[in-house]
Amino acid sequence: MYVRCGDICSARIGFDRMLVKDLVTWSSMIEGLGTHGLGSEALEVFHQMKAEGIEPNSVTFLSLLSACSHSGLLYEGCEALNSMKWEFGIEPDLDHYTCIVDLLGRSGKVKEALSTILKLVALPDSRIWGALLAAARVHQDHKVGQYAAQKLLGLESDNAGYYTLYSNVQASVERWNDVEEVRSAMKDMNLARHPGWSCLEVKGTFHGFVSGDRSHRQMDGIHAMIEELELSISLWSSKPWFIHQTWFPISLELKNTETQTYAYKNTDVEVDSMVGFMNIRAFDWKAGQLIMIALLVMVASFYTGTLFGDNSSSVYVPLSQQDVEQEQPPAANGSGLAFGAFTNKVSLTYWTVPLRIPETGMNICPLRYNEYIPCHDPSYIKELLPKLDLSRKEELERHCPPLSQRLFCLVPPPADYKIPIGWPTSRDYVWRSNVNHTRLAEVKGGQNWVHEKDRLWWFPGGGTHFKNGAPEYIQRLGNMTTDETGDLVSGGVFQVLDVGSGVASFSAYLLPLNIETMSFAPKDGHENQIQFALERGIGAMISALSTKQLPYPSNSFEMVHCSRCRVDWHENDGILIKEANRLLRSNGYFVYSAPPAYRKDKEFPLIWDKLMNLTSAMCWKLIARQVQTAIWIKPENNSCLQQNALQNLISICDSKDDTMPSWKTPLRNCVAERVTQKLPPKPQRLSEYSATLNNLGISREKFLLDTIYWQDQVRQYWRLMDVEEKEVRNVMDMSAFLGGFAVALSTWPVWVMNVVPVSMNNTLSAIYDRGLIGAFHDWCEPFSTYPRSYDLLHANRLFSHYEKREAGCLLEDIMLEMDRILRPRGYIIIRGEDESVIARVIDLAPKFLWDTNLHFLENDQKKTEHVLFCRKKFWAIL
Repeated sequence: MYVRCGDICSARIGFDRMLVKDLVTWSSMIEGLGTHGLGSEALEVFHQMKAEGIEPNSVTFLSLLSACSHSGLLYEGCEALNSMKWEFGIEPDLDHYTCIVDLLGRSGKVKEALSTILKLVALPDSRIWGALLAAARVHQDHKVGQYAAQKLLGLESDNAGYYTLYSNVQASVERWNDVEEVRSAMKDMNLARHPGWSCLEVKGTFHGFVSGDRSHRQMDGIHAMIEELELSISLWSSKPWFIHQTWFPISLELKNTETQTYAYKNTDVEVDSMVGFMNIRAFDWKAGQLIMIALLVMVASFYTGTLFGDNSSSVYVPLSQQDVEQEQPPAANGSGLAFGAFTNKVSLTYWTVPLRIPETGMNICPLRYNEYIPCHDPSYIKELLPKLDLSRKEELERHCPPLSQRLFCLVPPPADYKIPIGWPTSRDYVWRSNVNHTRLAEVKGGQNWVHEKDRLWWFPGGGTHFKNGAPEYIQRLGNMTTDETGDLVSGGVFQVLDVGSGVASFSAYLLPLNIETMSFAPKDGHENQIQFALERGIGAMISALSTKQLPYPSNSFEMVHCSRCRVDWHENDGILIKEANRLLRSNGYFVYSAPPAYRKDKEFPLIWDKLMNLTSAMCWKLIARQVQTAIWIKPENNSCLQQNALQNLISICDSKDDTMPSWKTPLRNCVAERVTQKLPPKPQRLSEYSATLNNLGISREKFLLDTIYWQDQVRQYWRLMDVEEKEVRNVMDMSAFLGGFAVALSTWPVWVMNVVPVSMNNTLSAIYDRGLIGAFHDWCEPFSTYPRSYDLLHANRLFSHYEKREAGCLLEDIMLEMDRILRPRGYIIIRGEDESVIARVIDLAPKFLWDTNLHFLENDQKKTEHVLFCRKKFWAIL
């Protein structure tokens, strides 16, 4: 009641005196403070509400966003929207986005307001387009105004007010021909302009009036009262009102948005964000209350002005004419430059000698390259087809083009790309526009892989052999491996290799058991399955079992899982299943859910017989065959292998080969003798010192110090980044060494891809012995993953390792690959480099559209070193 009567002071006093406040009470106070322009106070109340354990709802956030809008709190409004989505899981609706558009418009961010509508709002209505059009008029942006007006009139073609507002936009920039066209259109449609009007409520009766209106029978008395109020204001104008401990004069400019009638008051009134909370101390309460109510009435009737803030979350780059394939929002000026002051150009650019970056910044690849994966590029692989062994599916492996055919431009996000949904919600839902491919849903929808749901993809947790959900299937596997006595963990499974993983639902539902899974699948007819997995926040990469070893060390997994993985294990003398044997630890399981395990028709019995012969030769033991699944165990005793080798049933590999990184290594038609290190369960495994480190000259003491060091560094990182947990899910350590960085993150809701460069010592085996996952890689080549895969890249002593390498390993090459695999607004941490390298990255970062922040931390030698934090801007081609 107090709020509606304009007495916000009494409302706040009553609110503070309440001993018990429910959600409605908190929301009402936030709304009241916002209505009176007290955005900062509204935010304080909101944070107080959260501190007292009251969880906000959609209405609360609507009130808060409205408060921010009325007070020009742009940054706080955007933070509130993010909190709504990611902290409380409330999906914003049209009303919330309308507030954001209004806030951006009031803050002079007309282009960003348009971007918000185009990117986030599925079905914009006349309210949100009207807010944009009003902002365009105030800021004299006739191009955005024209675009908004077209959309608005398409929804309400008979609304004369919108025509008038559009006419005013054109008039504000003196486009008189366009003004005349609008008026002619109104005349042709017989639309009449009705003047804007305001109203007063007196004793329950509403009285409408327009500017200059004297029709009311008490108008003389009203004008006398206004003159008295104006006199009171002028008397007190030399005594500024004290607001928030700050004094500042402004002049009120009151506008009627429809009639363009202006009322100017040449007074130096102290008001916070136009409609302020006035702490009246120098004059009597009744006079102050009258003045406040008068101001509120006038502002509520006429005010549609602007408030100022800052927003740099979205960046826009120029769009070349040949890439315009559909209706585009208007550009910022006649030069063809899209919204924003960035000078990067859209141009298909290839690697050249010498390598040059334009002064205008890195060129942007055309939009059609938004899923560009250099070493899995179909156009290049098509050229190689005559030279590839298609019978072994060699076309699915990595094939990196020569440098002259490699793109040297920033990979853009797809149209309507959105910041990914945070974990754990992302396990079940991702934005449809981020992976806008329908074939997988069409082909596998009946198996509950993925379904389309409004603007989202929904993952019910099913698969080809677990249509009723992965949890049931995982429990069945646990029963089969433990003779019905336990689950996979009690069966000793902590690390799993999921072959042909699909959208990785199997991996997703292993996470509650604290089982780490490396999921991989080729880039094939099941389009973008790994991209779906990564978008969900599940560890995965592109790879294929064909002619080369997988980029993982030997003896790394307790389970290799194949559920309709489309791998012909029985072909080519079983060379592929021998690769699975290389990767399996002793007492590890090979899980095979496929037709040969259960069907008796076609060629399936013959395939099963071949598999049984191969597994027997490798001394595997079939321990279960139920429903549609067969499970073998790899024993640790080598006597069987040696006996089979004497009978020429199997060949035994040279054990020295296992010490080398498996990178571009041809598959071996042999099996290695078992070398077993007893590993503890998790979480004790995270502290396990691997015997392989001793061979590399890395002592237990150094291992322990490294672990402690990274625990401290990760705390420092999060403090300096000032980032919430939900903003980071997919992490890559580009030079992982012992995996200490990933261990330090083990209590965070993230997963880490630990990459060990092949030109460094093979410490990846030790990383796997700690219960982590990762891969070998050479950073002279692009990584086998989709663009926008990771939220955080950690690069410790990476650039210096490659500084003397040949073309393709240049600092600019590695930065380009970082940008490709990093999500918009993602982070990069670069350290352990010479000052010259850090300076070079800082110099190049703006051309890559990165922000940078330099800090100093102690290295593992207790010496201060540069640590550079970079953040990728969220930009798009419009």
